[in-house]
Amino acid sequence: MAYIAESSENGPVGYITAAIQNRSADALMHPQRFVYVNHIAVDPRVARMGVDSALVESVRAEALEAGCASLFADVWDFNIEALAFFEGQGFGRVQHRLEQRL
Repeated sequence: MAYIAESSENGPVGYITAAIQNRSADALMHPQRFVYVNHIAVDPRVARMGVDSALVESVRAEALEAGCASLFADVWDFNIEALAFFEGQGFGRVQHRLEQRL
């Protein structure tokens, strides 16, 4: 799924892409149908004007209609603004991905 936000003054000002995923049950997890947010971007000229929230809400509404139980998004640890945004949207931290450079 994909949504584009438009402004009458500026044309396209943001977008979000997401995909419904079905995870099969395994020894540690129940089966799950969820939406994974692949990418979201908003024009800096309209930052903090609710465009990003409206885009997430569009995905959330479609996910509910499709019978999904959750939304997921990945955010880099250094991206404090994105972490704060998603937490403000009701997302909670559920996993840490660790790396060891070789």
